[in-house]
Amino acid sequence: MRSSERREASARSVAYRVLVRVAADGAFASMALDAELGRARLDERDSRLATAIVYGTLRELESIDRLIDAKLARKSKLDLAARAALRASVFQLACMDRQPAHAIVDEAVRWVRAERDPRVAGFVNAVLRRIVADAPRLVAEGPSLDPAVAAMLERALGAERAARFRANTSTPPIDLRVVDALRRDAICARIAASRPRAVVLPTRFSPFGIRTFRVGDPRELEGASEGEFVVQEEGSQLIAALVGARAGESVLDVCAGRGGKTSFLASAVGKTGRVVATDLHEHRLEQILATFDRLGLEAPLETRAVDWTIGAGGLGPTFDRVLVDAPCSGLGTIARRPEIAARLDTEAIRIVAETQRRILERAATCVAPGGTLVFAVCSLLDEESEDVVAHASIPALTRVPFEPTETYGIAPESDGSLMLGPFLEDDGAGTDGYRIFRFARVDSVGIGG
Repeated sequence: MRSSERREASARSVAYRVLVRVAADGAFASMALDAELGRARLDERDSRLATAIVYGTLRELESIDRLIDAKLARKSKLDLAARAALRASVFQLACMDRQPAHAIVDEAVRWVRAERDPRVAGFVNAVLRRIVADAPRLVAEGPSLDPAVAAMLERALGAERAARFRANTSTPPIDLRVVDALRRDAICARIAASRPRAVVLPTRFSPFGIRTFRVGDPRELEGASEGEFVVQEEGSQLIAALVGARAGESVLDVCAGRGGKTSFLASAVGKTGRVVATDLHEHRLEQILATFDRLGLEAPLETRAVDWTIGAGGLGPTFDRVLVDAPCSGLGTIARRPEIAARLDTEAIRIVAETQRRILERAATCVAPGGTLVFAVCSLLDEESEDVVAHASIPALTRVPFEPTETYGIAPESDGSLMLGPFLEDDGAGTDGYRIFRFARVDSVGIGG
């Protein structure tokens, strides 16, 4: 085997393992891929190949499985390792013209033999050679959605924007948020100089963002460990900015996760402000502390593990700004998480929408008189956004429309809410999909807890 094929073999084996974890454990592809790449320690070229195989395979999974199933002598449940190797191989054979067919087939067979046994490997070999003989081609269709969910998406976006959203198969970028917006251009130039094959440019909408392609592991870039920037998707940056936090204010990040938005809010309020970050999962909150330390943030930080579906964790109406970036189906992130398409159905969406409503209602009790609350979801469905807002019991809050002068060049919807997505730019390289709403506390009396 030539040296280039040996390198690709390593990339392929990483892709197979990720696809097995996604199928067997319901793992998020991004997290599984990051872990596998960390273990394999591939070079930049091979990491890109593994990434392309994983995301491409997951985006076209339904078409790939149809092609595989048509070649099976009988309908039966395939071993997960065999299915993963077949899926990845079919994607390469059909969509990656530069990959030699013999190398793709040989590596798949060799990996399955090592993972399972010669009998399963022989089966994979036979199926792939039948597929190679047909010179397979796939028309890129994007992730396949449950028909009812697809209808929801079309109702929310209209036929044209829904089609554009689903057809977005561009490689997801890695976006960075610089801590000092005034240094963005200089950091852009430095990264571009250090990665000659990369694409590095300022984000179109966020004044804090840098969009990168083919940059490798961003944690290894100069300035990462010194806290000059964090990895944060452009739409996520905008949500944090739209909270409007100012120096000296008290802010609450209700569903803080790993703290990307929390650190933005802390930068805005400074050392005279106050930041409280809550999440259902304690281990996520621990990562926020490490991020604050790396970025040198001085805002006083308090973290609490809170289940907002049952209460406010003892927090009261003392916050000038409250951010609720609620858990959701994740449909808006499907370009970078294509595996979630297979998990979405109307019942799952109904359940998560009920969770969102309960979180919003309790978070509303923490807004101080004169304060504001921003509610956001990384979904474009009305059922997870507009309907949740309409049915939530938040009597002390009133909706406040976003004005065009404050939305970073993005036109608000007719009701004053904001919709972000890849359809914002003609090349499909906009943000992930989000719906964002703003409220203000209009009374001067607490509403209980």
